[in-house]
Amino acid sequence: MVVEIPDVVSLIQTSDRAWFVFMFSVVHSVSFFGSNLFVVACKRNNWFETYQIQSGPKAERMVTPDMYWGCVRHNLFSHFVVFPILAYYLYPIFAGCGMTTDPSLLPSAGIIARDLLIALVFNDSVFYWAHRALHHDSIYKYIHKQHHTFKVNTGFSAEYAHPIEDALANAFPTIGGCMFMGSHAYVLWLWFVIRIVETVDAHSNYA
Repeated sequence: MVVEIPDVVSLIQTSDRAWFVFMFSVVHSVSFFGSNLFVVACKRNNWFETYQIQSGPKAERMVTPDMYWGCVRHNLFSHFVVFPILAYYLYPIFAGCGMTTDPSLLPSAGIIARDLLIALVFNDSVFYWAHRALHHDSIYKYIHKQHHTFKVNTGFSAEYAHPIEDALANAFPTIGGCMFMGSHAYVLWLWFVIRIVETVDAHSNYA
Protein backbone atom coordinates (compact mmCIF):
# COMPACT_ATOMS: atom_id res chain seq x y z
CA MET A 1 0.00 0.00 0.00
CA VAL A 2 1.31 3.43 -0.95
CA VAL A 3 0.99 6.07 1.75
CA GLU A 4 0.50 9.55 0.36
CA ILE A 5 2.40 12.26 2.21
CA PRO A 6 0.30 15.42 2.40
CA ASP A 7 1.77 18.59 0.90
CA VAL A 8 1.89 20.53 4.16
CA VAL A 9 3.15 23.75 2.60
CA SER A 10 0.31 23.81 0.03
CA LEU A 11 -2.16 23.07 2.83
CA ILE A 12 -0.81 25.96 4.92
CA GLN A 13 -0.95 28.30 1.92
CA THR A 14 -4.72 27.82 1.63
CA SER A 15 -5.10 30.07 4.68
CA ASP A 16 -3.50 33.53 4.73
CA ARG A 17 -3.35 33.42 8.51
CA ALA A 18 -1.69 29.98 8.61
CA TRP A 19 0.80 31.03 5.92
CA PHE A 20 1.62 34.21 7.86
CA VAL A 21 2.21 32.28 11.10
CA PHE A 22 4.28 29.63 9.31
CA MET A 23 6.53 32.09 7.47
CA PHE A 24 6.78 34.45 10.47
CA SER A 25 8.14 31.53 12.50
CA VAL A 26 10.35 30.01 9.79
CA VAL A 27 12.02 33.28 8.75
CA HIS A 28 12.58 34.32 12.36
CA SER A 29 14.06 30.96 13.37
CA VAL A 30 16.20 30.38 10.27
CA SER A 31 17.64 33.90 10.51
CA PHE A 32 18.34 33.64 14.24
CA PHE A 33 19.66 30.10 14.51
CA GLY A 34 21.42 30.23 11.13
CA SER A 35 23.39 33.35 11.99
CA ASN A 36 24.14 31.95 15.45
CA LEU A 37 25.51 28.73 13.95
CA PHE A 38 27.87 30.90 11.90
CA VAL A 39 29.00 32.70 15.08
CA VAL A 40 29.55 29.33 16.81
CA ALA A 41 31.57 28.12 13.80
CA CYS A 42 33.73 31.27 13.98
CA LYS A 43 34.37 30.64 17.67
CA ARG A 44 35.16 26.92 17.33
CA ASN A 45 37.40 27.33 14.29
CA ASN A 46 39.12 30.52 15.56
CA TRP A 47 37.97 32.47 12.51
CA PHE A 48 38.31 36.26 12.87
CA GLU A 49 39.99 35.68 16.24
CA THR A 50 41.65 39.11 16.20
CA TYR A 51 38.18 40.70 16.06
CA GLN A 52 36.92 39.11 19.29
CA ILE A 53 36.06 41.75 21.87
CA GLN A 54 36.37 39.63 25.03
CA SER A 55 38.45 36.46 24.91
CA GLY A 56 40.74 34.30 27.02
CA PRO A 57 40.20 32.10 30.10
CA LYS A 58 38.50 34.84 32.14
CA ALA A 59 35.92 35.51 29.44
CA GLU A 60 35.35 31.77 28.97
CA ARG A 61 34.60 31.32 32.68
CA MET A 62 32.01 34.12 32.63
CA VAL A 63 29.68 32.10 30.38
CA THR A 64 29.05 28.78 32.09
CA PRO A 65 27.57 25.78 30.23
CA ASP A 66 24.42 26.07 32.37
CA MET A 67 23.98 29.72 31.37
CA TYR A 68 24.62 28.97 27.71
CA TRP A 69 22.27 26.01 27.39
CA GLY A 70 19.65 27.69 29.55
CA CYS A 71 19.70 30.56 27.08
CA VAL A 72 19.42 28.16 24.12
CA ARG A 73 16.42 26.40 25.73
CA HIS A 74 14.79 29.76 26.39
CA ASN A 75 15.20 30.69 22.72
CA LEU A 76 13.87 27.35 21.46
CA PHE A 77 10.72 27.77 23.58
CA SER A 78 10.27 31.37 22.39
CA HIS A 79 10.73 30.48 18.73
CA PHE A 80 8.60 27.35 18.57
CA VAL A 81 5.88 28.15 21.13
CA VAL A 82 5.64 31.85 21.99
CA PHE A 83 6.28 33.47 18.60
CA PRO A 84 3.89 31.28 16.57
CA ILE A 85 1.12 32.12 19.08
CA LEU A 86 2.10 35.80 18.90
CA ALA A 87 2.00 35.72 15.09
CA TYR A 88 -1.43 34.09 15.14
CA TYR A 89 -2.91 36.90 17.20
CA LEU A 90 -1.00 39.64 15.38
CA TYR A 91 -2.28 38.59 11.95
CA PRO A 92 -5.64 40.45 12.18
CA ILE A 93 -3.81 43.64 13.19
CA PHE A 94 -1.37 43.37 10.26
CA ALA A 95 -4.21 42.55 7.87
CA GLY A 96 -6.27 45.45 9.25
CA CYS A 97 -3.35 47.79 8.50
CA GLY A 98 -3.33 46.64 4.88
CA MET A 99 -0.85 43.76 4.83
CA THR A 100 -1.27 41.00 2.25
CA THR A 101 0.53 37.69 1.75
CA ASP A 102 -0.37 37.50 -1.96
CA PRO A 103 2.92 37.19 -3.95
CA SER A 104 1.22 38.64 -7.03
CA LEU A 105 0.79 41.94 -5.17
CA LEU A 106 4.46 42.52 -4.37
CA PRO A 107 5.17 46.28 -4.22
CA SER A 108 7.66 48.17 -6.36
CA ALA A 109 11.32 48.51 -5.37
CA GLY A 110 10.62 52.08 -4.27
CA ILE A 111 7.82 51.02 -1.90
CA ILE A 112 9.98 48.22 -0.49
CA ALA A 113 12.83 50.67 0.13
CA ARG A 114 10.42 53.16 1.75
CA ASP A 115 8.95 50.53 4.09
CA LEU A 116 12.38 49.21 5.07
CA LEU A 117 13.53 52.76 5.84
CA ILE A 118 10.42 53.38 7.98
CA ALA A 119 10.98 50.06 9.76
CA LEU A 120 14.61 51.01 10.45
CA VAL A 121 13.76 54.47 11.81
CA PHE A 122 10.85 53.12 13.88
CA ASN A 123 12.97 50.32 15.33
CA ASP A 124 15.93 52.59 16.08
CA SER A 125 13.75 55.16 17.85
CA VAL A 126 11.38 52.93 19.82
CA PHE A 127 14.06 50.40 20.77
CA TYR A 128 16.30 53.20 22.06
CA TRP A 129 13.64 54.68 24.36
CA ALA A 130 12.31 51.29 25.50
CA HIS A 131 15.84 50.08 26.24
CA ARG A 132 16.66 53.30 28.07
CA ALA A 133 13.51 52.95 30.18
CA LEU A 134 14.42 49.36 31.07
CA HIS A 135 17.70 50.60 32.50
CA HIS A 136 15.87 52.87 34.98
CA ASP A 137 16.82 51.96 38.55
CA SER A 138 13.20 51.33 39.56
CA ILE A 139 12.60 48.50 37.07
CA TYR A 140 16.00 47.28 35.85
CA LYS A 141 16.35 44.40 38.34
CA TYR A 142 12.82 43.13 37.66
CA ILE A 143 13.00 42.94 33.85
CA HIS A 144 16.16 43.92 31.98
CA LYS A 145 18.61 42.32 34.37
CA GLN A 146 17.85 38.92 32.80
CA HIS A 147 19.33 40.05 29.50
CA HIS A 148 22.47 41.30 31.26
CA THR A 149 23.07 37.94 32.93
CA PHE A 150 25.66 37.53 30.19
CA LYS A 151 28.69 39.69 30.95
CA VAL A 152 30.32 38.33 27.79
CA ASN A 153 28.04 38.52 24.80
CA THR A 154 27.02 35.53 22.72
CA GLY A 155 24.80 35.54 19.64
CA PHE A 156 22.20 33.45 21.46
CA SER A 157 21.92 36.04 24.24
CA ALA A 158 20.53 38.56 21.73
CA GLU A 159 17.00 37.27 22.43
CA TYR A 160 17.51 36.19 26.04
CA ALA A 161 15.02 38.53 27.68
CA HIS A 162 12.14 38.78 30.13
CA PRO A 163 8.72 38.35 28.41
CA ILE A 164 7.80 42.00 29.05
CA GLU A 165 11.07 43.16 27.48
CA ASP A 166 10.60 40.73 24.61
CA ALA A 167 7.18 42.17 23.83
CA LEU A 168 7.71 45.91 24.40
CA ALA A 169 11.41 46.48 23.69
CA ASN A 170 12.18 43.77 21.13
CA ALA A 171 9.12 42.55 19.20
CA PHE A 172 7.17 45.82 18.98
CA PRO A 173 10.09 47.99 17.76
CA THR A 174 10.97 45.30 15.20
CA ILE A 175 7.52 44.77 13.69
CA GLY A 176 5.88 48.14 14.38
CA GLY A 177 7.17 50.03 11.35
CA CYS A 178 6.05 47.40 8.84
CA MET A 179 2.77 46.90 10.70
CA PHE A 180 1.78 50.57 10.65
CA MET A 181 2.83 50.92 7.00
CA GLY A 182 0.72 47.91 6.01
CA SER A 183 3.81 46.44 4.37
CA HIS A 184 3.53 43.34 2.22
CA ALA A 185 4.27 40.23 4.29
CA TYR A 186 7.32 39.47 2.13
CA VAL A 187 8.74 42.91 2.96
CA LEU A 188 8.18 42.20 6.66
CA TRP A 189 10.06 38.92 6.35
CA LEU A 190 12.91 40.59 4.48
CA TRP A 191 13.12 43.13 7.30
CA PHE A 192 13.14 40.26 9.81
CA VAL A 193 16.24 38.80 8.17
CA ILE A 194 18.04 42.16 8.20
CA ARG A 195 17.09 42.98 11.80
CA ILE A 196 17.74 39.55 13.30
CA VAL A 197 21.12 39.07 11.61
CA GLU A 198 22.05 42.57 12.80
CA THR A 199 21.15 41.91 16.43
CA VAL A 200 22.96 38.54 16.48
CA ASP A 201 26.02 40.28 15.02
CA ALA A 202 25.77 43.03 17.67
CA HIS A 203 25.72 40.39 20.44
CA SER A 204 28.28 38.05 18.84
CA ASN A 205 31.33 39.30 20.79
CA TYR A 206 33.00 40.14 17.47
CA ALA A 207 33.83 43.67 16.38
